Amino acid sequence: MSAVGWDEVRQRARERRQAAGLSVRSDAEKSAATEWLAAEIGHEQELTRRDVGATAGVSGPAASVIERG
Repeated sequence: MSAVGWDEVRQRARERRQAAGLSVRSDAEKSAATEWLAAEIGHEQELTRRDVGATAGVSGPAASVIERG
C-alpha cells in the first residue's frame, strides 16, 4: 500500500461526493462559511470584531464587512 497525500484524499472525496450527487463546495465557499461561522460565534460569545477577525485570520474591519455580508 502506498502513502497518499492530503490533496489526493481531498480530490478522491470530492469525486465521490460528486458521483453520489452531493454538493461540493469550492475552497472560496468553504472559506466564506468558516468566516461567517466565526462571526456568528463571536456574536454569541460577545467577542469584539477584532477578536472575530483574529479567529478568521482577517482584520477587525474585514470581519465587520464579512458580518454584514
